[in-house]
Order: sequence, then C-alpha cells, then structure tokens
Amino acid sequence: MLQHIPKGIAKASEASGSRGILLQDHFGKRVHFLLRGKLLPYLMRISRAAQMGGLPKRGTDLATLLVRSHVHMCEAQNRAAGALFLDLVGAFDRVHRSIYTIDTWSPTELADFFESTGLEAEHLEAFLDLASLNALDDAAVPDHLKALVKVAYSNSWFTTEGLSTLTCTGAGTRPGEHLGDPLFNFVMATIMTDVHETLGAHDILLDIPLVESAL
Repeated sequence: MLQHIPKGIAKASEASGSRGILLQDHFGKRVHFLLRGKLLPYLMRISRAAQMGGLPKRGTDLATLLVRSHVHMCEAQNRAAGALFLDLVGAFDRVHRSIYTIDTWSPTELADFFESTGLEAEHLEAFLDLASLNALDDAAVPDHLKALVKVAYSNSWFTTEGLSTLTCTGAGTRPGEHLGDPLFNFVMATIMTDVHETLGAHDILLDIPLVESAL
C-alpha cells in the first residue's frame, strides 16, 4: 500500500503536497532487507568517497559538513569557492527500472526507454557507448543477485486511498523500502564517476582526502 505523508509545503490533496511511502508486508520487507545487505558490498566498491546518503557511515549530514568545511577553508585562504546544489524532484520515482533488469536491449526496449525518459535520438549513440547498459554490471554484481532484483521490480503494484483499483508501476525504486536507496545509489555512483573523470580531464578537479577512520 502507498501511504501519503504531507510535506507541509502545499495542499495535502495535491500530488506535490505529499510524499508517497510504500508499506509492505513483513515477509517482503525482510526479503528486500536481506537482498540489500548482499548488494551493499558491491555498491561500496564503486561509490565515490564523497557520495553520501544511503551508505554505511555516510549520512547526508556528513555531506553538509564537507561542503561547509571546504567553503570555510577557502575563505580562510582568501580563495574563491562555490557549491552547486541540484534538487532532483521525485528522484527515486524517476529511476527507470530497465537499467536494472535488462542486459541486452532490443530496438523496441530502447525506443520505449527513450520515449519514457524524454531523451532525444541524438543521445542514442552515447547511450550505446556506455561500458554497461545495466547499472549493476559496473559493480560486478553476480547474476543471481541481479535476478533477485529483477524479480523484486517485476509486476509490482500498489493500492492507495481514493483509488478502487490496483496501480501497476514500471518506474521508480520505491522510497520507504530497503532496496530504494542502494539501487538509486548504483546509478549515482556511475554518474559521479563520469563527472569526476570529466572534471579531471579539464584539470579543474579538487581532491579533498576523506579519512575513513574518522567516520
């Protein structure tokens, strides 16, 4: 069941005024909890040191501390500093499940993916040039765990107040359940690595050592 929790920034009766949290039966949550534990070691292999949120000992509060420390350090050295904040609206809900469940894409699957994500045809070549078209492959997640993820996100549905019928879902990593944040972070790890390499190629990358023992 999908439970709506008011955000307090808009009318609760509007979709933008509440956050949908998935309520599952205990058995399903336990299975996803165990699968999460199996996936985390592979996620930690590819996550960037500065990637925070949904990772062991890496809460979002630590990211705030790092940014503030960087700005204060630059101020003390009379150096320019800046921070770019991007808010991904409905981030978990917008993740396309195909990047977890498809290994070899057919032309039809590619067409459906581009249509549902709003990508233009000009991005097709760059998409096909990716080292892997499955977000779990970059972390060398074994096939049996990938199969379990595929089952977890196949034929999913929910009910919610105000609807008399079931609603089938084909996108999103379902916030409020154990697989939501690690699967989202697999995608973000790939994106952050790409950004890191691009900045490094233009010689505008600043490395701030992170001492893991201090976490």
